[in-house]
Amino acid sequence: MSSLAGLFQEIGWRVSGCDKAAVYPPSSITLSNLGIKPLCGFNPHHLDTTTDLVIVGNIVRRDNPEDIAARAQGMERLHMAAALFEYFIQHKSSVVVSGTHGKTTCSSLLSFLLTRMGLDPGYFIGGVIRNLGTSYHLGTGEHFIVEGDEYDCAWFDKQPKFLHYHPRHLLMTNVEFDHADIYNSIEDVIQSFTRLVECMPPDGCIVYCKDSPLLTEIVHDAACPVESYSESRRDADWRCEYIGNHDGMPQYNLMCRGKIAGRFSSKLMGRHNALNVTGVLALIQSMGLEITEALSFLPEFSGAERRMQIRTTGDVTLIDDFAHHPTEINATLSAIKDRWPSHRVWALYEPKTQTSRRSVFQDETAGSLMRADGVLILEPEDVSGIPPESRIDISGLCDTIRSEGTQCHSFSSIEMLIHFLVPRLNEPDTIIVLMSAGSFHGLGAILEREIAERKLGSPI
Repeated sequence: MSSLAGLFQEIGWRVSGCDKAAVYPPSSITLSNLGIKPLCGFNPHHLDTTTDLVIVGNIVRRDNPEDIAARAQGMERLHMAAALFEYFIQHKSSVVVSGTHGKTTCSSLLSFLLTRMGLDPGYFIGGVIRNLGTSYHLGTGEHFIVEGDEYDCAWFDKQPKFLHYHPRHLLMTNVEFDHADIYNSIEDVIQSFTRLVECMPPDGCIVYCKDSPLLTEIVHDAACPVESYSESRRDADWRCEYIGNHDGMPQYNLMCRGKIAGRFSSKLMGRHNALNVTGVLALIQSMGLEITEALSFLPEFSGAERRMQIRTTGDVTLIDDFAHHPTEINATLSAIKDRWPSHRVWALYEPKTQTSRRSVFQDETAGSLMRADGVLILEPEDVSGIPPESRIDISGLCDTIRSEGTQCHSFSSIEMLIHFLVPRLNEPDTIIVLMSAGSFHGLGAILEREIAERKLGSPI
């Protein structure tokens, strides 16, 4: 929503807005830079007679007092996805990045590369692109890149958001079960992605990851050309082959139908990110663009904010990540262990999303967190909206992690977690990785200060 506010302000609108609680970084920084001070809480008095358009977020429910007032006054109302398409996408060539994981990294990389190639794309992403310093841009070029997720739009439109973006070019990274608050089964998730494929025009293109078995089934009857990519499957159209390190970065051959199409290096950690890069490069080629220039700019890309973002280096390395699904947790910790095999890794985990606060992935989450040497879990604050039998059992989660010999502790407050962790910052070769889809109560900034005061590391 903060990115949408920026886009509207960029085309000359005067924007105000509110949320049910205080806005946290990076959204708060985006809004501050725009000169927009978000209001806390919902109140009909936030509306006035000069309001031309109300954008209703998907946290808003039917009984929201501000939305009730907007309806009563006959104000035009749109949800975010509809507003984004109507005002910014519909007259451009829509490029959508979808999938359960990797959307922000892939859409950020695609936006960065097309920008550096001089194409000036518009983009709208769920994270700040570190090289460009923003999560949105109007753009003068023909393409508009959007991170398209399968979550619903609003209380009055339960369709997945990505159906509103009408893609011409589509990148599909993977499909797994997620968003247990709106999807009852993996079959429901598959149906949403199938509908997305069915929306594709015959002159469009789809690039999908063949390492995700469900995607092969989903794209089978696509009406447009389809290309696949993979890390290991030789029957995929595009592959990446690890060939060693170059200037401290992993280097890969980019293979297209069995032939070397180029070579790339990337600052992004982990095999999953090499796969993300491969998918983006395949999409660029399928869009009719030349990948040689894209390959030359790739080593510059620093990633998106809070996606395996290294905040400090030194005796203590602090990494901030958005991981909340067990697959993401596993990928993050595996990448860190591969890069720093002799370091001690503390995984700090906050179950923040509607799915992670449920028991649906409890065993899988425990299995992923076991990759760390020590695990600290912040207990979720409010689970009152979740039936007791469906809530995550933090005590049981910790017991499972400990059963395999991994140290694990849970805390009912952020203060208690900090009190436990700070004395352990003096241990040499320590890595702390924060994993939360929320603000983690500002823990990243707190630890950054503690590390600096103890001269244990320097900020990036």
